[in-house]
Amino acid sequence: MTGIDFDKTIIQPSMIPMICKTFIGSFVLHIIFQLWFSHDVKTEFGKRPYVSAYYFVIIVDVAILSFEGIRLWFFEDAQSLQPYDWNDSAMRLAAFHAGMEFYNFLVILLRPELHDITMLTHHAVAGLSACFALGPFMLKWTVYYGGVAELSTFFLMLADFFKVYPDLCTKYPNLLILARMVFGLSFLAVRVVGWTYCSVQSEFQLFELMMKGNIPNFPVALFLFIAVGLGEILQLFWGVLVIKGFAS
Repeated sequence: MTGIDFDKTIIQPSMIPMICKTFIGSFVLHIIFQLWFSHDVKTEFGKRPYVSAYYFVIIVDVAILSFEGIRLWFFEDAQSLQPYDWNDSAMRLAAFHAGMEFYNFLVILLRPELHDITMLTHHAVAGLSACFALGPFMLKWTVYYGGVAELSTFFLMLADFFKVYPDLCTKYPNLLILARMVFGLSFLAVRVVGWTYCSVQSEFQLFELMMKGNIPNFPVALFLFIAVGLGEILQLFWGVLVIKGFAS
């Protein structure tokens, strides 16, 4: 369904259960993984069951998001969506992404060893941005930012296993090199090149809507305009670090 009447609704009420289900479901999965790993403290994962569970949950969540994002972006009609268009699959992706980001934020917040103000801010803004897409509003770009771009997160989490569990580096040195290379290449592809293209396009679209006054909820558009701009700076900063990593 496209071209629906868009009032000042920020989040369609019908999508709130999906956000809650993803948030709660991720925590339930986290508890299951944590209890499983806790049974054997001699294993690499058993030594840090909370962190291990977090990594496994995020890998599952971003695998779903990236698969669905790539499907919608490259094989469905997501790229043709207009600012206020409704697309069932894109709405579900945005709701799932919001729930995952809120889980991500809370898990990091509750564990001092995971505290990182940059990542906490990143996850909070990403979660709110996904919620604001559920008006619906700018769903096209949410499919990329919250779907396609999560492909690099999947490989990042795999590569990060080796930082969290140094013994794995000794056991599987070639796998570590492969994981880092795949992450670096995927990051540059979807979060530097692809993300920059989408940022420029979405910023122009938001700016045009705000300047014409053709927008029911100006604060939401302004928030997204700022979030996309800051997000682009962050991706480019991380991209420089990735390139430096390749160079070293």
